[in-house]
Amino acid sequence: MEIKEFLQLLNRKKQTVFSVLFLCILLMAISLSFQSFKYEAKSKILLLQHNGEATDPYTAAKSSQFISSLLAQVVTSNSFLNDVFESGFNIDETYFGDNLNTRLKKWEKTAEARAINDTGIIEINIYHTDKSQSEQINSAIINIIKTKNGSYYGRTEDISIKVINEPIVSAWPVRPNILLNLFLTIFLSFMISFSFIVLFPDEKYNLSVWPKRKKKEKIVVTEKINFADKMNEEKPMNKVEFAPKVDAFTERGDIKNIFDQSNTK
Repeated sequence: MEIKEFLQLLNRKKQTVFSVLFLCILLMAISLSFQSFKYEAKSKILLLQHNGEATDPYTAAKSSQFISSLLAQVVTSNSFLNDVFESGFNIDETYFGDNLNTRLKKWEKTAEARAINDTGIIEINIYHTDKSQSEQINSAIINIIKTKNGSYYGRTEDISIKVINEPIVSAWPVRPNILLNLFLTIFLSFMISFSFIVLFPDEKYNLSVWPKRKKKEKIVVTEKINFADKMNEEKPMNKVEFAPKVDAFTERGDIKNIFDQSNTK
């Protein structure tokens, strides 16, 4: 199909395209209404390793990368979650449930930690429905990494942890991402509608989520014209007949004689 033909088809089927778009956005809004909106608390910590003067910079960088990756992976574990609960921060344990399986799944969706390349920096992101809880959990993770990293690495004398970004809480919920979902929904709806109108170009496959407006017919004007024509046909206008002119003098004389006779009587 050429571009010109497609544009003509699109012009004829624009109501179908907008109907598909409306339905997709409606489904997105319904799905978002069943999800919990979560705030984000993010921070960054820097891991510094002290291996003495004999260690070359490349080996030290690789060692820092290994340790930061290890600690980032440990954050989402169940043992680390227990340490978070016992850290002394104000954390609501009921949010994660009572079942071990449920708690671990909830924790994996709540806490994210990743090592940034070979810099030795660990980025910590916490997602929670409550702002204060997200900040408390993030602070607890930083405190555990600073004080208990030996439980996961084993050599606390070789490394030191420095907080380079304190926990910062987002002003608005970041999950689910409404703008991203809206963009993807619009993109997918256009792809679906374009495919539909190309596969089913006939008018009988038109989609519409709102009723069409019927065009008003000018019946009144037509009836008036027909009525007027009918009246002209059935009842023609009577012609006005004028009295004939009296031009003959003889007729005038007769009239005068009649008046004279009536006066003599």
